[in-house]
Amino acid sequence: MPTANVDGLATVRRIAVVGASGAGKSRLATRLAEAAGLPLLHLDQLAWRSGWVETDRAEVLREHRRVLAEPAWVIDGNYTNVDKADRMAHADLVVVLEPSRLTALARVLGRWLRHYGEARPDMAPGCEERLDLGFLWFVWRWHDRHPDYGREIARAAGSTPVIVLRSDSDVEHFAARFARSHARAARAEMSRRP
Repeated sequence: MPTANVDGLATVRRIAVVGASGAGKSRLATRLAEAAGLPLLHLDQLAWRSGWVETDRAEVLREHRRVLAEPAWVIDGNYTNVDKADRMAHADLVVVLEPSRLTALARVLGRWLRHYGEARPDMAPGCEERLDLGFLWFVWRWHDRHPDYGREIARAAGSTPVIVLRSDSDVEHFAARFARSHARAARAEMSRRP
């Protein structure tokens, strides 16, 4: 499995963040985009319209491909039917979040409680947070369908480097190193300017 050189994080300009529902994809993607000043796309915002109406697939694919052609981005979400393989091929780095089944389920329940009756910041406007038994079952069964998601993604990613983060401490360590790396690069760039 290719692994990313974490010392070269300052050169990473295109990042795909994938993982189970409740893994923390949107939270990490937001942190990485802010740390490096990169444009951020939450695929949930692209895939849905107000009232939980699905966006036309052709429109989703068109916008996704437009973003992939840009020189820099952070994209969070799985959406296999939205050119996932192409997204990984265009990425400089794929970050896989692979928390335990119980952690993912607890996070889904927690975000439902936090955002009950409102749309999350990473969701399309007008898509109020909702929860049903079917979705909870989907989250619970994720690990049965993807017992080693990191390895699955690494195989699909080809030569694109992949980092698998399995715990909150893994995420914190990676996000901190990424932010430090980009801050150092920004300071170095400023010192070179006349």
